[in-house]
Amino acid sequence: MNIEKMDSLEEKRIIILMSTYNGGDYLDEQLKSIYAQTYKKFRVYVRDDGSQDLTKEILNQYKQQYENFEWFSGENEGASKSFFLLMKIVPLEDAIYVFADQDDVWLPPKLQHIYKVFETDDNMKPVLYCGDTILADDKLQILKKENFGKKIYPSFGNALIENICIGCTSAMNSCLLSKLVEKVPQYEVMHDWWFYLTAACYGTVIYDSEPLLYYRQHEGNAVGSGATKRSRLARRIRNHKKHKNQISRQVEEFSEIYQVYGENAGLIECIKRYKDSPKACWKLVTNRNIRRQCSLDNVIFKILFLLKQL
Repeated sequence: MNIEKMDSLEEKRIIILMSTYNGGDYLDEQLKSIYAQTYKKFRVYVRDDGSQDLTKEILNQYKQQYENFEWFSGENEGASKSFFLLMKIVPLEDAIYVFADQDDVWLPPKLQHIYKVFETDDNMKPVLYCGDTILADDKLQILKKENFGKKIYPSFGNALIENICIGCTSAMNSCLLSKLVEKVPQYEVMHDWWFYLTAACYGTVIYDSEPLLYYRQHEGNAVGSGATKRSRLARRIRNHKKHKNQISRQVEEFSEIYQVYGENAGLIECIKRYKDSPKACWKLVTNRNIRRQCSLDNVIFKILFLLKQL
């Protein structure tokens, strides 16, 4: 798909995509943080996924107040499908596409920071930006976070078995957006993981360790705050087994939609064949390019692969 370029990178604007669903408790606070950004050249597109609370009233208020705000109403599809539907609606131009959740709060320089990352992007290959967050409870009190500040190394081998792209931190160029909407997957674990897979396979993934938003948790959870190594290990195993077969199913879908060559094709074959071939399974387990970011997680995953549990 040919995308007409603007005369100057300085003219490139930001397009914000948000999916809402019964978000009345926090939506106004999030939208206020977006309109308080230091970078002002943006437009907001929202797809409501069948809300039954005050969400639509809030969206109408912003539509009346701001010319750069549009929203659409749709049937309930779930967050992942809703974002893909919205991606097909928004205008495809030489812009930066920034994704937002309905319940977070952005720091004022978030968009300016993202703009600088993409300022010299020539839009010739897919580029995905994602990053860290400030984990907070429903009242925006900061929560303890495991592995805070840990160095992240994006790669296709990592994307096959782990998602480092939190959707509310993600941004992309139009080259990646156009590739993502050419053929929307029938199955994906989540939209943001699919972003990571596609960008890691065909382009560049930029992981930013500087958090630019409060990532609100609605339940009084203890994400990443297990008291002991043993409790953290048990929690990890439960989480991994809960998603049994999702990884291999997603990889199958990816290989059906896209043509993959070279080393990346070999990595995909490792995962596709590991359940049927002991040789392929051992090759997967010993492949250093297929790995998770955390050493403990990586060991757990290799064991679960050996046990044919993923």
